[in-house]
Amino acid sequence: MIDGYSLWSIELCNQGLIEEIDWKKLGLDRSKFLGADKFDCGVPTHITAKVVAYDKDKLPNGPKTIADLFDTSKFRGKRKLYKSPDGLLEWALVADRVPVKDIYKVLRTPDGVDRAFRKLDTIKTDIIWWTSGAQPPQLLADGQVVMTAAWSGRIYDAIKNSGKHFEMMWDAATTSANVWIIPPRALHGGRRHISSSPSPLRPAPRPTRPAILLTRPAIRTRWLWWIQRSCLTFQLR
Repeated sequence: MIDGYSLWSIELCNQGLIEEIDWKKLGLDRSKFLGADKFDCGVPTHITAKVVAYDKDKLPNGPKTIADLFDTSKFRGKRKLYKSPDGLLEWALVADRVPVKDIYKVLRTPDGVDRAFRKLDTIKTDIIWWTSGAQPPQLLADGQVVMTAAWSGRIYDAIKNSGKHFEMMWDAATTSANVWIIPPRALHGGRRHISSSPSPLRPAPRPTRPAILLTRPAIRTRWLWWIQRSCLTFQLR
């Protein structure tokens, strides 16, 4: 049994590398699991949000909208962003005044993808990338960045348990799920584990955000090219 990121489960499922979930044999009601209709090979366990966070002590009048993340004149300094296109391309388009309801319609077109990357180009020299959830609150506390994308739980923990004066800006926040997945040849044990676990998720409204980004080769290829070019720019500075 593996607790994994939902987008990974989609790709692994498409490649036939993990087991499909048989909800009847698990004895679970699929409709009661948030987003379960989107995952043929995963049982959702919890939902997390990616938000923009800042330190109120260092930035009393912090960002109010996702457009502020891209406003380097109003908010000077480095931004720390998750090194993945998932969520970031959506933020770029929202900041570029694409209505939220049209984000995925736009991202499904080559021109829409170009538009998102052009918006990212406007801040590429001010980006510091993170790959671990512990990094954003640490760099924020150290004053190395003016704001950061972060998992909401990490920022909440820093506020509640470490006394940090951080603030979360929820405009255009994105959500993602972790799922239980069953590796090949572990079907019996995996089913037993899931079936015996206490209610992984309570009934909740269905999500509307489709998981399309990392499973689309065109976007994935373009992202890798942009990252390589951006990192080279950082090294040359």
